[in-house]
Amino acid sequence: MKELEAKKVRNWVLYPYFIIYFFVVAGNDLNFSLGLPLIILGFLLRFYASGFISKSKSLCTSGPYALIRHPLYAGSFLIGLGLSAVSNNYYLVLFFVIAFTMCHATTIINEERYLEDKFGPKFLDYKAKVQLFSLIFFPIRAVLRKGLI
Repeated sequence: MKELEAKKVRNWVLYPYFIIYFFVVAGNDLNFSLGLPLIILGFLLRFYASGFISKSKSLCTSGPYALIRHPLYAGSFLIGLGLSAVSNNYYLVLFFVIAFTMCHATTIINEERYLEDKFGPKFLDYKAKVQLFSLIFFPIRAVLRKGLI
């Protein structure tokens, strides 16, 4: 039920963002060159992460999940942030960041409760070692140390 409520919030907050987007976009080459790498990185992260996850069957702790606990959401955030940057509208960027945070905070909390109930100490140990969502701003040393590149 809580997941359904979170999806409703997403529908009412984030989806209108994409409708409004096309009316306020006034991008230029600089904004495009800033936003496009974020969009590409977001899609690559989502694609990479989706190859590791097996929903509700086992706790995924390898690949991008070894660096951040929610790489799919991080990828979605980067895509939205990149689109917002391309728009050249700072209000839209601010709206996206606030809306994304509001919409996904509840989902992340519920998912982590579920994982804690399902996997117990194994998830708690993983949670203690791996950052929540510190978005692709992880140090390159961590990537190299864990052998992901």
